[in-house]
Amino acid sequence: LLMQVAKTFDFSLSGASSRSCKYVLNTLMQTFQNKKLAHAVKESTLNSLITELLLWLLDERVPTMDDGSQLLRALNVLMLKILDNADRTSSFIVLINLLRPLDPSIWPAPASNESWGVRNQKFSDLVVKCLIKLTKVILQNTIYDVDLDRILQSIHIYLQDLGMDEIRKRAGADDKPLRMVKTVLHELVKLRGTAIKGHLSMVPIDTQPQPIILAYIDLNLQTLAAARMLTPSGAVGQTHWNDSSVNNPSAAHSSDAQLK
Repeated sequence: LLMQVAKTFDFSLSGASSRSCKYVLNTLMQTFQNKKLAHAVKESTLNSLITELLLWLLDERVPTMDDGSQLLRALNVLMLKILDNADRTSSFIVLINLLRPLDPSIWPAPASNESWGVRNQKFSDLVVKCLIKLTKVILQNTIYDVDLDRILQSIHIYLQDLGMDEIRKRAGADDKPLRMVKTVLHELVKLRGTAIKGHLSMVPIDTQPQPIILAYIDLNLQTLAAARMLTPSGAVGQTHWNDSSVNNPSAAHSSDAQLK
């Protein structure tokens, strides 16, 4: 079914009716409306599906297709349904991984006149929006239902792949993907408190130099303790979120493409 998304969109772009696109998106919608089915989707499949949907949301040719505005709305609603019902640990890991630049060969052909840097920036902005939506739901309501060890591992890998020199450079440039990863980590520490250190089983904490994530965890714990917002098991009070916490990235190309 995943493979049919690209096939039907490519077919419709050749001038055919968009009916086949609607059938495929509707079938996927039915799948992800069922929580048991949605949870059964493998992480690798979820990665491919989310990537495919976000790429089509950003594709400037979609609005020109037959019923293009309806297709954009359908893509948007389907993406939100995936965030609602797919395995949330897998969703977090997939989205954090997608904050890295995409291989140019993954983008639908023909290539846009935009540079790869601009296209990747738009893609990462949309991924950040997805992470905001996911974080709002998970970190307030289902913190004990996710595999924190695996999520912390994905954050660790992201930070290590960047390295401290690149992190400092991006921090000075107010890099949205890096800021989003730091925000997710901050919220995890805020909700779990010092207990967060019991979820580092998949991070090589005994290596030298120490993993970058450890310094950020300690910094968050110190900041929260100084503000008297920390308990042994988490923060005092509830976490309140709004999109402005990561500068509310702009829409792909229309209000229909926004994750709202």
